[in-house]
Amino acid sequence: MAHTRQPWEMRHSTYTTMSDISGRLVNHATTRLKYKSLINPRGPSAVINSSLAQTRARHWSSFLQYNGGRGGGGGDNGSQVLYSLMAVNLAVFMAWRVFDQSFMLDHFTVSPLGIYNFRFHTLVTSAFSHARLDHLLGNMLGLYFFGQSVGQYFGGKYLLGLYLIGGVASSACQLMYVQYNQW
Repeated sequence: MAHTRQPWEMRHSTYTTMSDISGRLVNHATTRLKYKSLINPRGPSAVINSSLAQTRARHWSSFLQYNGGRGGGGGDNGSQVLYSLMAVNLAVFMAWRVFDQSFMLDHFTVSPLGIYNFRFHTLVTSAFSHARLDHLLGNMLGLYFFGQSVGQYFGGKYLLGLYLIGGVASSACQLMYVQYNQW
């Protein structure tokens, strides 16, 4: 019979995936069942229900405590960040109609020439730039539905970070694509 590791024998660094964690929790619960069913007069089913419920409660309370609560702490459900991102996208879209096109091209589009001229801010600002109204509406629709879920579960800070990291990553991919096609 294989040795089942006890919780104090497990190290946090050995958790690799959520399925690995849940598998270890179930193994722990069944191990507890073996010992408790011998002394519990209500039978093993009562032990399974209570031990699994306790294990799940401990797991989720530590997860929520680590993440600052379901909405990221402070009652933040991410909606303020979501609507702010949408407003900034709309403002930049309107700026394309109002301001000088060369200024907008220099500061709101990413290009190898812009990076060569030390305009690194374009890696971020290009994430807020949209060429056409249908482009803006499609992206804002996706941001609204995806952003609501992310903001609700992880909070506004996480949503903002994800948006900015995604913008920088897509700008970097665009630069690599342009460089690859030049050769």
